[in-house]
Amino acid sequence: TSTVLAAGLVAFSMRIPVAHVEAGLRSFDLDHPFPEEGNRQLVSRITKWHFAPTEQSKQNLLQEHIPAKDITVTGNTVVDAVYLGRALIHQDATELNYLKQHQLNFSEKDRVVLITAHRRENFGEGIMNICNAVEHIATKFKDVHFVWPVHLNPAVHDVVHVKFSDHPQIHLVKPLDYPSLLAVIDKAEFILTDSGGLQEESPSFHKPVLILRGTTERPEVVEVGAGILVGTDQEKIIQESEKLLTDAEHYRKMAEAPNPFGDGKASLRILDQIALDE
Repeated sequence: TSTVLAAGLVAFSMRIPVAHVEAGLRSFDLDHPFPEEGNRQLVSRITKWHFAPTEQSKQNLLQEHIPAKDITVTGNTVVDAVYLGRALIHQDATELNYLKQHQLNFSEKDRVVLITAHRRENFGEGIMNICNAVEHIATKFKDVHFVWPVHLNPAVHDVVHVKFSDHPQIHLVKPLDYPSLLAVIDKAEFILTDSGGLQEESPSFHKPVLILRGTTERPEVVEVGAGILVGTDQEKIIQESEKLLTDAEHYRKMAEAPNPFGDGKASLRILDQIALDE
């Protein structure tokens, strides 16, 4: 989002029309997520084409007095990428190859949970609470393996590696390329994350997501029942994770929730609208 704002300001100064993909995402809290919330609000003031992923995003823009004629609800381009990527990793056992590249050789009996944590507002006590919750779950469920692509920021990397460098169920890997990430999502039972994008990718794979944040600019994933906000509350992370691991009906309801972020055709709608206006 910092790149979006910088490019938008340059384009605006040069009188080049700005098209904002994923417009209208709002938490209405400038500190969460930081700096994304501020960047998104600022770039909306200089945008010509607002491509909102959902109806809620459109309503957010309308409340900020963006003219309705400048807003197009498209779905999210992340879903386009996921659908394409999912088809590719399912070809010729490619998914298995991506997992093996990272020495993730799970048996059929192993259950996998993907975890990512990188938000600066979770540094310190927050990341420690997440680590303690993961340790508790791994101790209780010996068949559950965590794949953790560890962010390179020392505030995350050093803490996580000191805690789990030799843990047999917690696999610390370098940041994954996109096909490998999709392969892990596809293998996973559910996702623990403070990422924004993974809140959209998880329901695209029909995988429940526990959101390691107190607020989200993607409330649709919670509203449809595909995600739950757990923050960095250690007990809540444990409680909701255990429920997904033991309650089949609860898991089914979350996994079968409709994808609120579109049908994989957002890019076509964006191109059509720009071509129409041109």
